[in-house]
Amino acid sequence: MIGNYRRPQAKPSKSTAAASAPEKPAENSTSQLVEGVTTEFKHELSEGKKSASKVKSYKEILKDSNISDTEAQSIVDDMLTKGYYEKIINVTKTTTATFRSRSQSDYKRYLRALDAFSPKFSDDVTEIQQRYYLTASIVTFKGLKFQHVDNPKLEDEVEEAFNKRLAWVEALPEQLFLLLVGKLAYFDNTIAIVMSEGVVENF
Repeated sequence: MIGNYRRPQAKPSKSTAAASAPEKPAENSTSQLVEGVTTEFKHELSEGKKSASKVKSYKEILKDSNISDTEAQSIVDDMLTKGYYEKIINVTKTTTATFRSRSQSDYKRYLRALDAFSPKFSDDVTEIQQRYYLTASIVTFKGLKFQHVDNPKLEDEVEEAFNKRLAWVEALPEQLFLLLVGKLAYFDNTIAIVMSEGVVENF
């Protein structure tokens, strides 16, 4: 014989190939439900870790800023009950000043002053802000006690008390003014730290 001759085999048709291919298991509602629950659980776990991290960060920030838990609690309580917080600050070894936190009306008064004075330079804006913020916050200094009218309905009395404090502030020697402004900045920063986002989780 010249050689072995085999009849060529016919190629399987497309329909035959499709029939012989292994079938993929169809996704059922149970597997989809399990996958959904697993995803949701992972999300909640991640959010829980973020929340725990926030609490830890808040506590660390208080510690790094030399703010005790007792002082932080006092600030939060006063802000929620009285609407403001006051603290005695050492200006020098023998002199103290008492500052109080400012209200939204104090900020709006400062904005009106900017509009009225229309300062052209950033230094002028800063000076107006310092002057109005110090006037709004000063309560006592070296035995002097300044009046604050807390009833917003008594608008004339509120502004009269403010203007008296403003006249005192504007008569201060420049270096003493800047010294008090620096102490007020420290006071403001303390309140800003305590009343930051972490206060929601901690108090």
